[in-house]
Amino acid sequence: MCSDHDHKKPEVLIIDDQPGVRMLLAEAFRSDTTIVKAASSGDMALEMLKKGHPDIIFLDLKMPKKDGTEVLDDLKAAGFTGKIVVITGMDTLGFELGDVDYILHKPFDIAEAVGVLYSLLGLNLNNINMCS
Repeated sequence: MCSDHDHKKPEVLIIDDQPGVRMLLAEAFRSDTTIVKAASSGDMALEMLKKGHPDIIFLDLKMPKKDGTEVLDDLKAAGFTGKIVVITGMDTLGFELGDVDYILHKPFDIAEAVGVLYSLLGLNLNNINMCS
Protein backbone atom coordinates (compact mmCIF):
# COMPACT_ATOMS: atom_id res chain seq x y z
CA MET A 1 0.00 0.00 0.00
CA CYS A 2 1.33 3.46 -0.87
CA SER A 3 0.75 5.78 2.04
CA ASP A 4 2.69 8.94 2.88
CA HIS A 5 1.92 8.98 6.60
CA ASP A 6 3.60 5.77 7.79
CA HIS A 7 7.08 7.28 8.29
CA LYS A 8 9.33 10.00 6.91
CA LYS A 9 9.94 9.03 3.32
CA PRO A 10 12.78 10.49 1.30
CA GLU A 11 11.55 13.27 -0.98
CA VAL A 12 12.73 13.65 -4.57
CA LEU A 13 12.36 16.85 -6.58
CA ILE A 14 12.67 16.72 -10.37
CA ILE A 15 13.45 20.06 -12.03
CA ASP A 16 13.19 19.92 -15.82
CA ASP A 17 11.43 22.12 -18.37
CA GLN A 18 10.53 19.14 -20.57
CA PRO A 19 7.20 17.58 -19.48
CA GLY A 20 8.15 14.18 -20.93
CA VAL A 21 11.34 13.97 -18.87
CA ARG A 22 9.54 15.06 -15.68
CA MET A 23 6.78 12.50 -16.25
CA LEU A 24 9.20 9.68 -17.11
CA LEU A 25 11.34 10.26 -14.02
CA ALA A 26 8.34 10.81 -11.72
CA GLU A 27 6.76 7.53 -12.82
CA ALA A 28 10.05 5.65 -12.50
CA PHE A 29 10.79 7.08 -9.04
CA ARG A 30 7.28 6.74 -7.59
CA SER A 31 7.15 3.95 -5.01
CA ASP A 32 5.93 3.34 -1.50
CA THR A 33 9.42 4.34 -0.36
CA THR A 34 9.69 7.87 -1.84
CA ILE A 35 7.71 11.06 -2.30
CA VAL A 36 8.18 12.54 -5.77
CA LYS A 37 7.55 16.16 -6.72
CA ALA A 38 8.32 17.99 -9.95
CA ALA A 39 8.94 21.55 -11.09
CA SER A 40 9.00 22.87 -14.65
CA SER A 41 11.42 25.71 -13.91
CA GLY A 42 14.12 26.79 -11.53
CA ASP A 43 11.92 29.55 -10.13
CA MET A 44 9.09 27.09 -9.45
CA ALA A 45 11.51 24.75 -7.69
CA LEU A 46 12.89 27.54 -5.51
CA GLU A 47 9.32 28.43 -4.47
CA MET A 48 8.72 24.78 -3.57
CA LEU A 49 11.89 24.77 -1.47
CA LYS A 50 10.39 27.45 0.78
CA LYS A 51 7.91 24.79 1.97
CA GLY A 52 10.47 22.06 2.61
CA HIS A 53 13.73 20.60 1.43
CA PRO A 54 13.84 17.38 -0.58
CA ASP A 55 16.49 14.79 0.12
CA ILE A 56 17.57 14.65 -3.52
CA ILE A 57 17.13 16.88 -6.56
CA PHE A 58 17.35 15.83 -10.20
CA LEU A 59 18.19 19.09 -12.01
CA ASP A 60 18.27 19.74 -15.74
CA LEU A 61 21.13 22.08 -16.65
CA LYS A 62 19.62 23.55 -19.80
CA MET A 63 16.36 25.37 -19.09
CA PRO A 64 14.94 28.68 -20.29
CA LYS A 65 14.98 31.76 -18.05
CA LYS A 66 16.94 30.34 -15.09
CA ASP A 67 19.29 27.54 -16.13
CA GLY A 68 20.50 24.73 -13.93
CA THR A 69 23.80 26.38 -13.01
CA GLU A 70 21.89 29.39 -11.69
CA VAL A 71 19.58 27.08 -9.75
CA LEU A 72 22.66 25.35 -8.29
CA ASP A 73 23.94 28.74 -7.09
CA ASP A 74 20.53 29.53 -5.59
CA LEU A 75 20.39 26.15 -3.84
CA LYS A 76 23.83 26.73 -2.36
CA ALA A 77 22.83 30.23 -1.21
CA ALA A 78 19.66 28.79 0.38
CA GLY A 79 21.76 26.29 2.35
CA PHE A 80 20.47 23.19 0.55
CA THR A 81 22.31 20.15 1.95
CA GLY A 82 20.62 17.31 0.07
CA LYS A 83 21.98 15.34 -2.87
CA ILE A 84 21.96 16.79 -6.39
CA VAL A 85 21.93 14.89 -9.67
CA VAL A 86 22.50 17.04 -12.74
CA ILE A 87 20.73 15.97 -15.94
CA THR A 88 22.36 17.19 -19.13
CA GLY A 89 22.89 16.49 -22.78
CA MET A 90 25.81 18.92 -22.85
CA ASP A 91 29.50 18.09 -22.64
CA THR A 92 30.44 18.17 -18.95
CA LEU A 93 34.21 17.79 -19.21
CA GLY A 94 34.79 21.22 -17.67
CA PHE A 95 31.93 20.91 -15.20
CA GLU A 96 32.97 20.75 -11.57
CA LEU A 97 31.35 17.85 -9.76
CA GLY A 98 31.98 19.52 -6.40
CA ASP A 99 28.44 20.89 -6.08
CA VAL A 100 26.69 17.81 -7.41
CA ASP A 101 26.66 14.13 -6.51
CA TYR A 102 26.14 12.65 -9.97
CA ILE A 103 25.87 13.69 -13.63
CA LEU A 104 23.18 11.86 -15.60
CA HIS A 105 23.81 12.27 -19.32
CA LYS A 106 20.93 12.54 -21.81
CA PRO A 107 19.78 10.37 -23.36
CA PHE A 108 19.85 8.29 -20.20
CA ASP A 109 18.69 4.80 -19.39
CA ILE A 110 15.81 4.99 -16.90
CA ALA A 111 17.29 2.04 -15.00
CA GLU A 112 20.46 4.10 -14.47
CA ALA A 113 18.40 7.03 -13.12
CA VAL A 114 16.52 4.77 -10.70
CA GLY A 115 19.78 3.12 -9.63
CA VAL A 116 21.37 6.52 -8.96
CA LEU A 117 18.34 7.63 -6.93
CA TYR A 118 18.30 4.59 -4.68
CA SER A 119 22.09 4.50 -4.35
CA LEU A 120 22.23 8.14 -3.23
CA LEU A 121 19.34 7.58 -0.83
CA GLY A 122 21.03 4.46 0.55
CA LEU A 123 18.03 2.27 -0.33
CA ASN A 124 18.12 -1.30 -1.59
CA LEU A 125 16.39 -1.69 -4.97
CA ASN A 126 15.60 -5.34 -4.23
CA ASN A 127 13.29 -4.41 -1.35
CA ILE A 128 11.32 -1.65 -3.11
CA ASN A 129 7.61 -2.12 -3.73
CA MET A 130 6.64 -0.01 -6.72
CA CYS A 131 3.19 1.62 -6.73
CA SER A 132 1.22 1.64 -9.95
